[in-house]
Amino acid sequence: MATGQRASRGIPLPYLRAWREHRAMAQADLSAASGVSRQIISRFEHDPTRNASYLTIGRLAKALGISAEEMARLSPTERIAEPMHPHTRAA
Repeated sequence: MATGQRASRGIPLPYLRAWREHRAMAQADLSAASGVSRQIISRFEHDPTRNASYLTIGRLAKALGISAEEMARLSPTERIAEPMHPHTRAA
């Protein structure tokens, strides 16, 4: 690998805006919670094909309360529901 090249280019975040809005967060709120600048968040939202580093994806996902995989691959409406716990009967 040549000097200055990255080992990984990351992946795009096509659902970032949908997740942010689903959590009722402004870009500034997500920026404050994740440590990712509002300008970078805006760039990802306006160009959903732009690749984000895995570090950035992790920070954004944590701030949104979801896994990095969920944020990168699922819209909020496609999120797999958590399994229901069976109700226990009182004795």
